[in-house]
Amino acid sequence: MKIYIYGLTSENDVRQVFSPFGEIELIELPRDPYSRKSKKVAFVTFCRRRDAKAAIKEMDGYKAKSTRLEVREAKKNESEYYRDMGPDLDLEEKGFTIGSGRSRAALIIELNRGKEETNDLLVKQSDLNAASNCILLNNLFDPTSVDLEKELHFYREIEDQVLNICEEVGKVDKVWVDIKSQGNVWVKFSKDSIKGAQKAQETMNNRFFDEREIRASFIPEKIYNAKVPE
Repeated sequence: MKIYIYGLTSENDVRQVFSPFGEIELIELPRDPYSRKSKKVAFVTFCRRRDAKAAIKEMDGYKAKSTRLEVREAKKNESEYYRDMGPDLDLEEKGFTIGSGRSRAALIIELNRGKEETNDLLVKQSDLNAASNCILLNNLFDPTSVDLEKELHFYREIEDQVLNICEEVGKVDKVWVDIKSQGNVWVKFSKDSIKGAQKAQETMNNRFFDEREIRASFIPEKIYNAKVPE
């Protein structure tokens, strides 16, 4: 399922915000064919429809800094339309009416044209992460190499090892291993252990686990609650 996103300007931002919802098959970021600047529009194709729907539900209207995201299911051939859109779009000549969703998006792009392209939603990771008590660990395991007949408790052992490491720096409410992901483990610290979450992220990011380099990122609790089962 492909979704439409307005408000992000780089693939890194798109991946950081939306990869927690599930495995991403493709990210498309249409750019002005002359200036190569982002149109602030992105299309993300999720491998599973339920993940795409969860992303729409949780992130449509989500506000960070001064930017509010618009997230919805992409319309047929909409990504091709944005790729073909030239740098000097004239709404009247194109015959658009402001009543259509496509026209409203095009108008927003026109109104924003010429503004300095800064990474204003996610200026740096710490801006988003500082207030979060949840972290996402990527690349802890390769699900295709797991033989549960020989390693019956493989995922439980992963959970226990992550829990032991995190409890050294703060109080942990829950550790969840996403066995259907490419090695994702979600950790939620208690509300009064945000510093513990920060310490865990610093300690585990770029650390090697079974010869695999871990990526540790802070995740807003809203996203954690939407993804992790109770």
